[in-house]
This record gives sequence, C-alpha cells and structure tokens, in this order.
Amino acid sequence: MEKGLTYQYRDRKARRRERRSLWIQQVNAGARDYDVSYSRLVHGLAQANVKVDRKILSGLAITEPLSFRALVEISKLF
Repeated sequence: MEKGLTYQYRDRKARRRERRSLWIQQVNAGARDYDVSYSRLVHGLAQANVKVDRKILSGLAITEPLSFRALVEISKLF
C-alpha cells in the first residue's frame, strides 16, 4: 500500500508535466501557422501584459483559431 501511495504521488506530478508539455506543443503548432515561434509568442504576450496560461492558449489554438490569431497579432506588436 505504501508503494502504491508513493507511485500515486509521483504519477500525479508526472501527469501535470505531460499535460503542460502537450499544451506547449499545441500552442507551438498553432503559432507556426502564423509564422511565429512559441517562444516569441509567449514573450510577446508577456510584454503586452496579456495574462493567458498555456492551457487556455492551447484550447484557443484548437477550437478558436480567430481568437488565437488575434493573440498572435498582439504578440507580434512587441
């Protein structure tokens, strides 16, 4: 039982790590459609003081391409 609890704790952390990695890949793929790299997109949004996390960006890139494009355009200004 103790091993199970240890694995459970470890795997909760790993699952969060894997999800974040997936979100970053999805945002990067969406950003590449508009000729922007992931790092430039995130840096531009930070400079523009746009507080959107990677989970939301990933969802926008997949389901709302026009909204995502607006964020890309904002990040290009900075």
